[in-house]
Amino acid sequence: MSTSPPSAGGAARGSAPGPAGGIESPRTPPTGGSGGDYRPQRGPGQSPGPELQWPPRPSGRGASLLRPFLVVCIFVLAAALYSAHFTDVMDRLRSERAVSDAAGLLSPEDVKLAADFGKILHRRLGLELRLATFAGEVKAPDLDPRTIFIGLGGGVAVVVLPVLAERALGPEAANYLEKEHFPPYLAEGRAGEGLRRALKLLWDGLIGPGETNES
Repeated sequence: MSTSPPSAGGAARGSAPGPAGGIESPRTPPTGGSGGDYRPQRGPGQSPGPELQWPPRPSGRGASLLRPFLVVCIFVLAAALYSAHFTDVMDRLRSERAVSDAAGLLSPEDVKLAADFGKILHRRLGLELRLATFAGEVKAPDLDPRTIFIGLGGGVAVVVLPVLAERALGPEAANYLEKEHFPPYLAEGRAGEGLRRALKLLWDGLIGPGETNES
């Protein structure tokens, strides 16, 4: 019995032969970009996936604890800034009240030196300085027990020392400054020089010779 060759229809119904040997070559995915990276494309009916957010938001118990901590930090910082501002304002007010040159006997440098000296006394010893010049009679105002007063005018000096300062300087310190130290300077019109030397004596006796503001 003779066999007939397969018909063209049979060949069509089978799998199509691949090139050169009948093996079908694998399909290569489409490439995108220079690095060969590719991403699947969503079809029209597919819903978008979750979007990534950066930086990631804290979640869970850690986030609930972090928020109150940040609020507390903000309040602490605000309180510190307010305290620093309040201290600066009080220092300026204290300086303006501490020095009064109504008679014009002092230079701006002398006024600043006395104001700075008063700040140091307050910070380091808790004492206050009141300095005033008078065109008329020199009078000491009502003072609290922690205030050093120096009044100059008309060739006369009035010095009042609190108990703490008298213990450090000696009981005759105020009398010496009034009767012996200031009169020659006031008589010669050198009140500023006399003040500077008096402040140096107070510094050495209350804070210590050779001590500085940074000590």
